[in-house]
Amino acid sequence: EFLATPTSSHRSLVVWNPKTDDPPLGLKVSLNVSIGGSTRLVTRKQIERATAVSALLRTIPPSELSRRGIVFMDEPGGAILKGFEYGFNLRELPAGLDPGARLVPMFSLYSKPIRGPPLIVALARASGLSDKEFIRQSIVLPMIEQAGYLAFRHGLIGELHEQNVLVELRGGRLSGRFWYRDLSGYTVNPGLRAAA
Repeated sequence: EFLATPTSSHRSLVVWNPKTDDPPLGLKVSLNVSIGGSTRLVTRKQIERATAVSALLRTIPPSELSRRGIVFMDEPGGAILKGFEYGFNLRELPAGLDPGARLVPMFSLYSKPIRGPPLIVALARASGLSDKEFIRQSIVLPMIEQAGYLAFRHGLIGELHEQNVLVELRGGRLSGRFWYRDLSGYTVNPGLRAAA
């Protein structure tokens, strides 16, 4: 038997065997229910796209991504259930993450806690910048630069919403590194790749 817990989505799970010291793994699974008018299945196309994008990302020198503060959660494969057109993706979890670092989904920055201001407000105040300038310098500009680099150098266009982007916190401050997951949300633009 394995144990599992959801992350920021009920379909994105951390799974582990409590009887071994094996590291946990990530799965993005199908959920045969309708949420917001959409049945939440991981389709064959999504599995194939995530695996292909994952392989393409491995052709980019890690030093290039690291220099730009880009980290991807690799999705090296998936499984399609026999007799169905849906299944699940395997998602590698961050290995060797600095114990002083914390990954936080983007939406958690502005979620209202029980007490005190949202995390984004506390981070802005600690920076000494105005809220607007802090968000511009720490989130908007770096993400635009990262999205532009991936699009115009590699033809990768991502779905960069608050659930698929995690910020890295170190010592109570944004580290400048953004972690991207759900590679099925990326498309490869052949025209941009050829132009690059």
